[in-house]
Amino acid sequence: MFGNKTKGNSPIGILKLLLMVQQSPSKQVQKHAGFTLIELLVGLIIAALVITPLLGFMINILQTDRREQAKARSEQELQTAAEYIRRDLDQAVYIYDADGVEAIKDQLLNETDKKPILVFWKRKFVPDILPVPTGTDGKNCNGDCNDTFVFSLVAYYLITDDGTTDNVWSGRARIGRFEIQDSAKTDDGGVIGGGNDPDTGDFQIDEDTPKRAKRSPGFQFDLSALSGNSLTEKMNNWKKTDEAYTNSADVLLDYIDHTAAAVPAEEDCPSDPKWQVVPSSDATYGFYACVDSDTHKTAQVFLRGNALGRLNNKNNIPEYDANISTFFPSVQLEATGSGSLILN
Repeated sequence: MFGNKTKGNSPIGILKLLLMVQQSPSKQVQKHAGFTLIELLVGLIIAALVITPLLGFMINILQTDRREQAKARSEQELQTAAEYIRRDLDQAVYIYDADGVEAIKDQLLNETDKKPILVFWKRKFVPDILPVPTGTDGKNCNGDCNDTFVFSLVAYYLITDDGTTDNVWSGRARIGRFEIQDSAKTDDGGVIGGGNDPDTGDFQIDEDTPKRAKRSPGFQFDLSALSGNSLTEKMNNWKKTDEAYTNSADVLLDYIDHTAAAVPAEEDCPSDPKWQVVPSSDATYGFYACVDSDTHKTAQVFLRGNALGRLNNKNNIPEYDANISTFFPSVQLEATGSGSLILN
């Protein structure tokens, strides 16, 4: 009885049983976390419905901000340009009206894409240029030079070429400033910036002198030599020299409106008939002036920009429309010259 052992209870049998249990696969199904294809599709649709309006909203905000920045920049540049023109006109001694501009336009830059709008003579301030003492011995400033004035002719143009030549400008319209001037002269007739000739008295103070005080090619102005009985007749008979101009019109302001139709209507000049609109024909609604043809010393200037030119391709710049009028800022100024010309 003691010698017989049950086979299933032997140590070897127990070990075999454990090995069989260890090697047999678990019948319990293991579940893995994840989404079904339908769940993914539903999630994508919901995400698209939420993100699309938000994306459109953000794009609209960015576009609005860009348009507002363009408008603000145009307004700021218009104000800056108007202040520059006002300071220029403050030095005027004679402002040409429409008849005068027409009379001398062939003496100015002769280019079809440049229309002269505001043309005037002024006394230009040239600082620190006259040696003390003057004369053949006064060739150097020695840190102490006097200021002087010279006559200069200034013309503001509306430039309407498409800007494709240099691809710098908007391709719409811009304002350019052209100026020629006389040389600065000493009390004894010496010409500043003319060279270093001790026999003629012409001399140059420093390398910058020709830029500041040398006569521009084409410039001449002698009121007594101009034909005519009145000041207006004399000024309308002004002629340049035979020299070719070396100066060009420097761009003062770009993105000027050049709407073909008179929409909106231009600002009216004062009702007094002495005021003339410049130009008198081929109206320009982005840049024009009203000039007092009696005194030739006062002018009103009107500027209108096109902020949308900053946002669109130069071949697709919108013209003025009442629905987008805020993108066509305007400014006007009035200035009276502080000097005058007197017939002897």
